[in-house]
Parts: sequence; C-alpha cells; structure tokens
Amino acid sequence: MGGFVARTISFDEGAISCVEWAGPGPDAPLLHFAHGTGLNGRTYARLLEPLASRFRIVSWDARGHGGTTLPADPAKLIDWQPYVDDLARMIRHLSLGRPALVAGHSLGGITSLEMAAAHPELVAAVMVLEPPLVPEDEIDSLNALRAEGRSRPIEEQMCERASRRRAIWPDPATAVEAYRGRGAFATWDDAWLEDFVAAGLKQVGGEWHLACEPLWEGKTYHAVSTRFWQGLERLQRPATILHGDRMSPVSPASVAAIDRIGRARRVLVPGATHFLPMEHPDIARAEILRLADEAGL
Repeated sequence: MGGFVARTISFDEGAISCVEWAGPGPDAPLLHFAHGTGLNGRTYARLLEPLASRFRIVSWDARGHGGTTLPADPAKLIDWQPYVDDLARMIRHLSLGRPALVAGHSLGGITSLEMAAAHPELVAAVMVLEPPLVPEDEIDSLNALRAEGRSRPIEEQMCERASRRRAIWPDPATAVEAYRGRGAFATWDDAWLEDFVAAGLKQVGGEWHLACEPLWEGKTYHAVSTRFWQGLERLQRPATILHGDRMSPVSPASVAAIDRIGRARRVLVPGATHFLPMEHPDIARAEILRLADEAGL
C-alpha cells in the first residue's frame, strides 16, 4: 500500500522505525498509532491511510518489533514500562510541542493510555482498541505469581505459543500463504496479511526471519501491564475504548470497571474479535474522527 514513507528516528541506544503519512499540511494534527504484540506499524496501513487527509500520521515499530533497533533483551522485560517510556520520547520528538492524538491496538492501546496518563502535556486524546486487560481483582494474584517467576495460565499459554512460532521463511509469499485463514490471522484479508509480512520479516542472507523474535514476543505477553486501571483513573484527556464480544480480552468485569471509572467512552463492536481493527476498520476510523472532533483537533 502506498502513500506513506518509511522513517528511522535515532536515539542514543538505537533507532525507532516507523511509517509516516505527511497529511494535508504542516499544521495538521499528529496521530500516532501503536501496534499490537508481534506486529508492526505498517500492518495498519489499511486503517490509517484514509485518515491522512486530516492528520499527519506516524505508526511506529515498538522496541523488539519491525525495524526498530532499540535493545530488546527478553530477560530484562518485566513489564510494559519500556514501551510507555519509548512512546513518550517518540511523541515528544514528533509533536513539535503540540499535543497528539495517540491510538493503539492491544499492547499499543495500553501503552498509549498509560503514556497519556503519565504525560498529559503530550496528548490531546487517546484511542484504545481491544486492550488485553488484567481484571482489577486478578492484579494482586498476578503480582504474587510474578514474584515466583510465574504468571497466569493465559500468559503462560500465549508465551508457549509464541515460542513455537515458525521464525524463518524462504520468502514472504510463503509466509503469507501459511498465515492465510489460520490462527490469529483467521479473520484478516490478504491485504492486511501482506502489509504485516512486508515489515514483519527481515532478510538474513537467503532467508527471511521474523522481525519480532518469538522469545521477545512471548516475554511481552508474560509482562502484560497491571497499571492500566491506575492510568485510566489518572487520565486527563478525552478517551475512547473499543472492544469486541468474541474472544476479547476485555472481560465483563473489565467492562464494568471501565464504566465505573468513567474516564473513557466505551464502544462495543458486536461480532468483533481481538483483531477488531482488521475486521472493522471503518468503525475504528469513525471513532478516531469523533474523538478528534471532541478534542478540537
């Protein structure tokens, strides 16, 4: 998919890779999109490109993903704070002193909200799609498990699946064919698969390797944030949370907590799974535009 340019933003210890749509002009508001675990910024091109008539859009590759070269040692990843800190300095670098609309899917959604709560001066509004929420009443038990080097069964299962993921392919086309209609990709159109693979594999000699190494992906699942609820309660900016009702990590208990806290507009998308942005991009775009209007962007 065209319309974007690939960029690399250098920091002392490495670089963040991203794709960017220039937008309608130099005064266009910044929309930053953060991807889910194991994916990359280009994956969401089909969602984002139609918004480039209103926003300057940047979609990053988080640490350990895509073309980003920041250090990614799985043994050192104990929570999602490094992603939050990376996003804050990314927005500070990109925003030219003007608050941005930050949005994200899954890992990227939680990262965006927690960053917005910690750095309200950087953010005008927050869009969260299908966040993998640890229910409030499970946080203490999860932290106790982590003190013993363990986690809940769901994180252990996701970590195990990631460890078994095929990491080397003869070419991108073979990967697309293998992913089509299977597992996490069951509801994805081919165009989304092709965009994911285009930045999700890197050439090493005559082979193509997953840009997000399975050990890093697995450790990211294992390190799932337990700070979302604190961030939501502290949030000072307009926010929307979109979630589905099929195999969604947003449980009924978490739905009740979001509504009780009352800091974010919650939108249920009937029939959507965890891959809501791929399944219902029109709804996601409409909600981003509604949120931008609310924030005066």
